[in-house]
Amino acid sequence: MSGFIAYQEIFDVLTNSISEGVLVVDEDQSVLAVNNTLLNIFGYNKEEVEGKDFELLIPEVKRKEHRQHFKGFLQDHSLRRMASGRVLYGRHKQGHLIPLEVGLTPVKTDESFFIVGLVLDVTHKYEKERSIEKLNQELETMVQQRTRQLNDSIENLTRECEKREVAENKVREALRREKELNAIKTSFMQMVSHEFKTPLSGILTSAMLIEKYKETDQQERRIKHLESIKRKVQHLDALLNDFLAVERLGSGRENYRYSEFWLSELLQEVTEESKHLLKAGQHLEVNLPDEKVHMFQDKVVLNLILSNVLNNAIKYSNSKGDILLNVERLNDQGLLKIQVADKGVGIPQEEQQYIFSRYFRASNVQNLKGTGIGLNMARKHLHNLGGHIFFNSREGEGTVFTIMIPEALQQ
Repeated sequence: MSGFIAYQEIFDVLTNSISEGVLVVDEDQSVLAVNNTLLNIFGYNKEEVEGKDFELLIPEVKRKEHRQHFKGFLQDHSLRRMASGRVLYGRHKQGHLIPLEVGLTPVKTDESFFIVGLVLDVTHKYEKERSIEKLNQELETMVQQRTRQLNDSIENLTRECEKREVAENKVREALRREKELNAIKTSFMQMVSHEFKTPLSGILTSAMLIEKYKETDQQERRIKHLESIKRKVQHLDALLNDFLAVERLGSGRENYRYSEFWLSELLQEVTEESKHLLKAGQHLEVNLPDEKVHMFQDKVVLNLILSNVLNNAIKYSNSKGDILLNVERLNDQGLLKIQVADKGVGIPQEEQQYIFSRYFRASNVQNLKGTGIGLNMARKHLHNLGGHIFFNSREGEGTVFTIMIPEALQQ
């Protein structure tokens, strides 16, 4: 221990300013030194730890296993990095377990050999992960319940049908719906994991960094991370609002507010908002009818529909892909034909039948943010407003979405 004591003051200065716990032990597992962060993690004071056996900090059921690992480490003398994938558990002074990530570094001097450990308390991280896991389990339970209901329906239909052909058709339909439900479940779980876990991880990181900035002259850094947390919380709030909007639409509780307006005003609002999303090198071309078009529709909902389709075209096109918004008036039918064309990634042929399904996202855009809600909402709104939407697409070449909408509903 004498080889370390000479550096005690330097150790205190260096380690008490960092957010990780620092622990130094000798080859007999005797604790040589600790920093304040480590003491806070385990709930001890310095006199209760220094000079004591390191096993004080290890759960009793793990101590035998720990001794074997410690002997192996002394023989190997290799560096083991923090967060290498293995989660350990420490024992708090009060007796409860603490999830930890630990990095070990062997240090050898002329006089002695000792080990330096960096200890990170990951309790908050695992609480967030358990929250996501709980949500996934609840979704799995819902899907299993729905599957059982479908199977029960299939059995009842089979027994009740007087003709075998009718029964077989209903069985096929039930199985098709079950497959679609499983596909929705998988897509939704992937979306939740990505869309929720990413901002939650960012919030946790910013919160941990804020703890480091305690001085008055570091206020600007604190504000920066607080703003980051605020943006991510707003993003999560917007996601939840989308889910609630889908639920209202599906239950028929959506109320429409019709008003008179000019088509040019609507398209100007949509394009001005979308231009802010254009990537460097992208260009938006807009072709409008020569004559002024007067409409009687729900302007807010039409803005939502057009913005969704146009923003998708921008999102799924590369930086050199131009976007075309073309509007044509079909005078003899009282309809508007609105087309949004891009030269983006396109939609795989085998997945095109699912593109309007709730929470579905094509396999070639999984690396981009999205919930799979927008097109589903757009089609349902258009149906309620007397219109419809369809598309043509080739993977790797681009997509054209076509919207047909009446200029005015009957008052």
